Amino acid sequence: MTILKKAARSNRRPKPTRTPLTRERIVAAAIELIERPEQGGVSMRQLGRALSVEAMALYNHFENREAILDAVADSVFEAVAVPDAHRAWDQRLRALAITFRQVAIARPSVFKVAMERPTKPARALPIMEAVFAALADAGLSGPARVDAYFTLSAFIRGFLLWEIDQICSHATGQLQPSALTPFPQIQSLVGEIASAKPERLYLRGVDLMLRGLRHHDE
Repeated sequence: MTILKKAARSNRRPKPTRTPLTRERIVAAAIELIERPEQGGVSMRQLGRALSVEAMALYNHFENREAILDAVADSVFEAVAVPDAHRAWDQRLRALAITFRQVAIARPSVFKVAMERPTKPARALPIMEAVFAALADAGLSGPARVDAYFTLSAFIRGFLLWEIDQICSHATGQLQPSALTPFPQIQSLVGEIASAKPERLYLRGVDLMLRGLRHHDE
């Protein structure tokens, strides 16, 4: 080999290594796209562009777009730590409720996707099991546990989706004094209503339900 050929070879730039495409990278990219207010959804083509790959490459890891959204939903429940089973049952349920709100506020659009999936994410099952275990420790019968589970779930889901909508729409929810004359009860509480903070309302609602479970009558 001549000196010129050796020099030419030594001057060649190494080809940049491409980061391998994985399920984890795809889900992370989907989460970032979902959280962009201007995005308006996620398509396979958009995901491909975000990951610098052809959209068809995504099908090597996921069956379709819906499977990716299911994985995104799983990531929400994966972020919710199951409380220590040695803690009191009501402390465990309260801790779960608090963690759910933290996850929802951190990733509001992703949380909405998780709550709107047609099938329950697989990662939700350990949390569901933990709730039923706490309710069993509270002394509830099987049917009462089911009632309590759906009541707690409906409150947490409904409240957090409402709070997210308030945040995303920048809604103030202010009542106009001029419209309240025929409604004396509302008028007498308008100051308290206006100053109510979502976090306090949420925790108060959770505590009210836990109080009712402590004094359940079977």
